[in-house]
Amino acid sequence: MSETKHIPRVSCVIPTHNRFEKLSRLVESILKSSYAPDHIELIIIDDASEGSILQKIVERYGQNPTIKILHNETNQMVAKTRNIGLRHAKADYIFFVDDDVIVAPDAIGKLVDFMGKNSDFGIAGPLICAHDDPEKIWAAGVRLNLWAVYSTFIFKGKDRREIEGDVILCDGMPTAFMARRSVVKKQGGFNYRYFPIAYEELDFCYRSRLLGYQVGVVPSSIVWHDLPRGDKFGTPESLYYGAKNSIIAFQLWSQNPFQSFTSKMITPVLYSSYFLLKIFFNRKKFIAAGKAVIRGCWDGFSAARGVIPYRVMKRRGKSLAFRE
Repeated sequence: MSETKHIPRVSCVIPTHNRFEKLSRLVESILKSSYAPDHIELIIIDDASEGSILQKIVERYGQNPTIKILHNETNQMVAKTRNIGLRHAKADYIFFVDDDVIVAPDAIGKLVDFMGKNSDFGIAGPLICAHDDPEKIWAAGVRLNLWAVYSTFIFKGKDRREIEGDVILCDGMPTAFMARRSVVKKQGGFNYRYFPIAYEELDFCYRSRLLGYQVGVVPSSIVWHDLPRGDKFGTPESLYYGAKNSIIAFQLWSQNPFQSFTSKMITPVLYSSYFLLKIFFNRKKFIAAGKAVIRGCWDGFSAARGVIPYRVMKRRGKSLAFRE
């Protein structure tokens, strides 16, 4: 008698806020997945979208038995919203994906196949390409420089057809990635207290690596990111959280006291330079941007004083898991 092959289940956790059309495009791309359709569930968490967006989501997808729709009464931001979705995820693998992404039909299957064959990987992500230039890579994972308080997108701008190999090792990844349920359970989800938005994905991946798992991008798995258009250097909100969270993150992730000190000194310089570019490209918003950077650095330094680096927590035998 032949054994029945186990087909792993996948929970797709999708936070969304005020982007119904983009959400619908993402959902439709997942529903067209070539992976076993009865082994995929979608968990949509509407993060207090305005107007009738929630009603539209319910009207379009409320009758689909593979889709769960959750709603935040107040805006919780992306990290906490993902954790809310996690509580309802029951599958072997959790696929975190932002609502402005389009997933190739075989992308989920490629990730599941890779994870099934490589037990040392706790997290695997797709190659993320630009929506308006489908062959151009936006990110093949992220590389961190803990000394210079800097992260870079691997192979950004490169033609995806030039990429070789089965996996690209990286420190973390943005926008879309798959994690083993067992890894998520060990580390307790996204740390929304420190990182409500910005750096929450990198922190999630960093803690997984500290637990002994590898993190990598599977080049044969493709998604496309519909990048927001407009201000080249981001909104005042993104500048605020970028400045604040970088100070906290590199304190948490520092591998020795000197590295921690160095990163604190570099962050204000880095974001001041970023702000000067902001002024150059968009003088109309420089006051709001400047205030955001200054406030972010101030709040970041204030918060960092109470931060215990992960290296110290490990040495003391404390859990790295985030608990609600």
